[in-house]
Amino acid sequence: MRGNSSIFDRRRHRATLLAVPALVLTFGLLADSAMAQVDTGCKKAVKKAFEVNKKKAANKAIQTICATPVAGAPGAPGATGAPGAPGTAGAPGAPGTAGATGATGATGFGPTGPTGDTGPTGPTGMTGPTGDTGPTGDTGPTGDTGATGPTSVSSVVRTNSASVDGAAVDVSCLAGERATGGGGSLGLGSAESLAISQPLTAGAPSTAGQVADGWRAANTSGGAADTVTVYVICTT
Repeated sequence: MRGNSSIFDRRRHRATLLAVPALVLTFGLLADSAMAQVDTGCKKAVKKAFEVNKKKAANKAIQTICATPVAGAPGAPGATGAPGAPGTAGAPGAPGTAGATGATGATGFGPTGPTGDTGPTGPTGMTGPTGDTGPTGDTGPTGDTGATGPTSVSSVVRTNSASVDGAAVDVSCLAGERATGGGGSLGLGSAESLAISQPLTAGAPSTAGQVADGWRAANTSGGAADTVTVYVICTT
């Protein structure tokens, strides 16, 4: 029985020696190259499990399995990279809102401009109310004596009648008189009409600018005589 146990122990020792390098390789990929802290309980468990006689191999296994990685110091900052290529131009932005109205500027001091043209006449205004009566003015000076007026005149009507058919009947003022008007008439029931009524000067029809001194009237010709009366107003 002891012989069998010895053979078993030798076989187990050989298998352990073969397994340790494999474990060391496997866990070496997971271990950090920096210094690590080793857990004491883990260390005892590894030694008991593998019963490694070689101290160096056992310590390597313990460092690989039981070590807690310790973070190394941060590395130095890398060099600044080259500037990137310029980006494409962005789309134009939307128009901004209108700004507030600026304050009124100071009054300028430019030269006075020329006088403008006279504007059109405005409409007539409404008549204003009647003003109060003013005080009575002082009595004016006595005026100059006027020129002597004409002598008072008197008028008289002179007439003449005749029975005629288409003929004239005349009447004249007396010497020193002048005619200021006149006319003519026909008898009642006359079938004819008055054809002439005009002033006379010295027995002839008056012309522009002459002083009349008589009058003439005449009827139309109707085949029978009618009474024609002529009148003249004479003044002295």
